[in-house]
Amino acid sequence: MARRAISASVDTSNFHDYKRQWLIKWVLEVNKRFVNDLLKPWVDLNKLLLVSYAVQPGLSEITRAAGSIAVALRHVNEQLDDKTSNKELDALCPLISVMRDAGDFYKHGRLDKTSRNCPIVVKSAFEIDTVGGFRFLRNIVYLQHATYGDMDFMQVSRDVIKFWVDYKKIDVVWDVVVGVNNGSFLPKAFLTFDQRYCANMHEFTLCFFKDVGGGVLEPSDTDFNFELKILPV
Repeated sequence: MARRAISASVDTSNFHDYKRQWLIKWVLEVNKRFVNDLLKPWVDLNKLLLVSYAVQPGLSEITRAAGSIAVALRHVNEQLDDKTSNKELDALCPLISVMRDAGDFYKHGRLDKTSRNCPIVVKSAFEIDTVGGFRFLRNIVYLQHATYGDMDFMQVSRDVIKFWVDYKKIDVVWDVVVGVNNGSFLPKAFLTFDQRYCANMHEFTLCFFKDVGGGVLEPSDTDFNFELKILPV
């Protein structure tokens, strides 16, 4: 018995529309996650650092927030589905390797390759004037990299985020500056301990700077008057 061939046609006109819609949806979702996981946390941390809280150098809400940003930046190429090798990325933006080390150290602790170790710590920074007054500048988050030394986390993370915004052409505006207070000078250096931002503190670190002209601040050793206010739980 002869078999009759069966032919069928498939309408693909809607497939390309679906694929395009899916791609647009994926891009929008990536942008949302980038904003949620990196941009907003960075802005929130930038504001928090302007409040004169006393915190344990390596364990507080500040280091937790910075560590979360570091881990997010460590894996942002996966989130963005970027296949560029680490070697190529490091050539394009050397600070990426610093943030990679910071993210790995925060997540895993001491690393097998000790030259990559990069703890995150906080120091409370004050400017001193010529008559012994003190102005709180900000809490500075430092990356204490075993190879590259101390680096300002907010500056490094801002620049790495900026690289990814430009490199992947992410549709956001990222024109931010690291915040610094410019209030009045006071007779004492003053910090507040608030358990909401640091559950357990047995030490904190102060650092002092002086204006050497043109708004340039350099580290300075000085005698100082200091007061710590402890808020009730």
